[in-house]
Amino acid sequence: MTNNELAGTAAAFVDVPTFYEYGGWGQTMTRSELDRLANLYPKNRPVNYDNIGKWGFDCICYIKGLLSGVTPLHHVNDYNAIKNCPIGDCTNKQFMDKLYDCVNPKDAGPGYGLATENHAALALGGGRWVDANRSNDQDGVKIHNTGIEQFTKCGKIPGVEYLAEPIPEERAVLMDFVTWLVDTYLRSEV
Repeated sequence: MTNNELAGTAAAFVDVPTFYEYGGWGQTMTRSELDRLANLYPKNRPVNYDNIGKWGFDCICYIKGLLSGVTPLHHVNDYNAIKNCPIGDCTNKQFMDKLYDCVNPKDAGPGYGLATENHAALALGGGRWVDANRSNDQDGVKIHNTGIEQFTKCGKIPGVEYLAEPIPEERAVLMDFVTWLVDTYLRSEV
């Protein structure tokens, strides 16, 4: 999976019904699954059965689910897929420790991991980021346009292929060359 594919899939979850559920990684949320998660994690009580059929995620499991193949069209119900994803069944802190080629969060490109010891998210580029959380007006997956500086570490995620993006200066030079080529071709045809 490329960084752009990861970021695109992560952002696509804002268009489907999501909710925050500790231990939710993108498995099918049935009554029995909600009960199982409430028994494993008491902070999921009382169980809200209105969430049956929705996508339930916690912050780090959202990322693990995406890396395991969860998309808005595909649940991953086998927890072995989560354990075997490129970052494994890690905690927020372990995720933070796995990030490499780190940058300032404000400079994060699409698909970069964002972490504190207590929270994990994904950068979308341009200062935008996406996470699964329950706070204030958020209960599920949400894209944010501010606040990326709250993360203490930002870097590439193991197992994700990061495509090089031309820096703006290189892009301008390349665009000038393309314009010169087109102009030269058009002059030769006259």
